Formats: sequence, C-alpha cells, structure tokens
Amino acid sequence: MPDWFSSRVPLNPEDARVNKERYEDAVQAGLDAESLMRAQDLRRLKLIAEGKRYAERDMRRAGPVDQDVAMRFGANIADHYGATGRSALPMAVKGLSELSAYGESQPESRNVFHQAMIIPEQAIMHASEALSGDKSLSDRAARLLMAAPAAAMPDLGYPVNPAYERMYASNPIAALAVDYMMPGLEVAAVPAIRLMDRARYGRGAATHLVDDAGNVIRRLRNSPPAPRLALPVR
Repeated sequence: MPDWFSSRVPLNPEDARVNKERYEDAVQAGLDAESLMRAQDLRRLKLIAEGKRYAERDMRRAGPVDQDVAMRFGANIADHYGATGRSALPMAVKGLSELSAYGESQPESRNVFHQAMIIPEQAIMHASEALSGDKSLSDRAARLLMAAPAAAMPDLGYPVNPAYERMYASNPIAALAVDYMMPGLEVAAVPAIRLMDRARYGRGAATHLVDDAGNVIRRLRNSPPAPRLALPVR
C-alpha cells in the first residue's frame, strides 16, 4: 500500500474537538452497552441457578438428582421470566459504537484518501457557510476565496462541523438531500442520524427507563446537557 494512502491530513481545531467528543461518546456508549449486556447475562444465570437448586431439592425427596433435568428446569424458569440473556439491541449498540469509535479514533486528522473523496462536499459546505448568516461583503468574499483551499487543506480553513449543524437546523430537508447526493457518505450519516434522534427525543444525553436488573424498559426524552462553566482567564 502506498504511503500516501495511509497518511492523514490535520483538521481544523474546532472540527478536531467535535470529532474527539464523538469518539468519547462512542466509547462510553460501548461501555454502557457492555454493562447492560452483563447485567442481562447475570440475571439469567441467577434465575437458572435458583431454579436448578429448587429442582434438586425437590428431587432429593424422591430419590437421586438428575442434573440435566434440574438444569433444564432452571433454564425454563429464566425463560418464563423473560431473562433470555443479552438482547439484540445492546449488542447492536455496542457494535455501532465500536465502529464509530474506530472511525473517530484519530479525531485530529483524517485519512487523505477519505478527505480527497469528500473535497467537493467540503467546498460546498465552506461556500454555503460563507454566504450564510450576517457577514460583511469583505468577509463573505474572503471566505468564498478560501472555500476550495480549506476543503483541500482543512487545517488552514474554518470548521465544517458547525456548518453542518447550522445547515440541519435551518433546512433539514435540503440538508438531507445534499448529504445523499454528495460523496461524503460517512460524514453525512452522522448528522442525519442525529437529526432523526433529536426530532424524536430532543437534545441532550440519551436516557432510558430500566428495571432493577438493568434491562431497558423504554427510551425516555433526552436529558438536557449540563451547562459548561467558563474557566477564569489569567
């Protein structure tokens, strides 16, 4: 494999910060999913053990103990109470979170081949950002002139991630259309998923109602994000 294929280009510091937050969120989602699956497994094992002990105690009154029969009885008890072990949902969440974490594992840079594939989309986003909002003519002209260079060399330009956020907030239908038409599918998928999630559950952290064993009963409205405290300037 040629060196240029595996090399990376630096990102704008603001984009790097956003990508790092996505990486940390993905890692935490994976840990949460793993914790939930272990709780589901432990609940099933606990019910199987309790059912097995009950069956063995009952067998001893009549004669010898059949371990296979006792084990099947315990498994039936667990099935009866819905303790089937790790469910498909947290397994899928863990798989997606691991994929997302891998994609954002180097948040301060991007693969040069990937960057080359999404340069047209990046240039469009830079140009759209230059023409949007309340900017002076000189500022618009400077940003338009910088649109192509910033797409080719992200570390020299202004951030794209905030432009994605504003695009989805102001015109989500057009934003989705642009995403599906442009080649940057990996970059485009994240805002699209976030848009649908926010439409249903609101902004903030994902929140679930769980029972005592850690099983998810249903998803609730997202918890509002904690306010960020400004650090004193020395």
